[in-house]
Amino acid sequence: MLTDKNIGSNFLAMAQKNPDLLAMVRDDSLLNYEQFALVVLSFAKKMQSLGVEQGSVIAIDTDDALDAFASLMASSLLGAKWIAYKNYAILSSVVQPTHWFQSSSFGDTEFVQFEKIDASWFPGEDAVLSTVPEFDIAIDEDEPWLYVNTSGTTGTPKLLSISQDLMLKRSKAVSDDFVERQTVFCSLFGCVAFPYLTRAIACLVNGCTIVDSLDFALWNKASVNMVYGSLTQVNALMAGVSLSIWFTGR
Repeated sequence: MLTDKNIGSNFLAMAQKNPDLLAMVRDDSLLNYEQFALVVLSFAKKMQSLGVEQGSVIAIDTDDALDAFASLMASSLLGAKWIAYKNYAILSSVVQPTHWFQSSSFGDTEFVQFEKIDASWFPGEDAVLSTVPEFDIAIDEDEPWLYVNTSGTTGTPKLLSISQDLMLKRSKAVSDDFVERQTVFCSLFGCVAFPYLTRAIACLVNGCTIVDSLDFALWNKASVNMVYGSLTQVNALMAGVSLSIWFTGR
């Protein structure tokens, strides 16, 4: 039985509250909270059919934010653990995935047999978020959920495991920055990088919008009001760009 500590159930509750709110804006598509929730539930059902259960460790090979975040939320509903494949490559001695999933746009990998995330993972056009289904799973939200690697100050890769409860508390603690129906967030990091993952989770449980694009015109159209990145990333992105071109009226 899911509890109020579960990241996925908190997101689904927000989707029921704000079904019309844009959850993700991309270069080629828009998804509101109802549509995104349907994708998450479809991912969870597909993963269950492939044997994912409580305690499973899923590795995701993707650079697609929708695949990354939908699988992340689905894993929380199922009580599974989640790691990006690129992090597993560094942490293979301490984490052993039970399931391997990969975006369909990626080519085959020589050493791992991935299950492709294809059209069968997504909901049909007639799907409706009328009621949120219960997952009959006794989940311990204090168990590790999200695995990431960090070098800290030593430069040596180390494992960082974060529970659902801790991540939810972290997301709620930044609710002054991630304000429901107001914050429109964009990250300069890749979608499986820890700085993006943590802020995407905060967005989705607090009812904010993610803009997954580096197109300034789209930022302006979507009313982006929070951008997160390193100084190096900002300098590279802004090279030769005049703020007055796309930041007019702000």
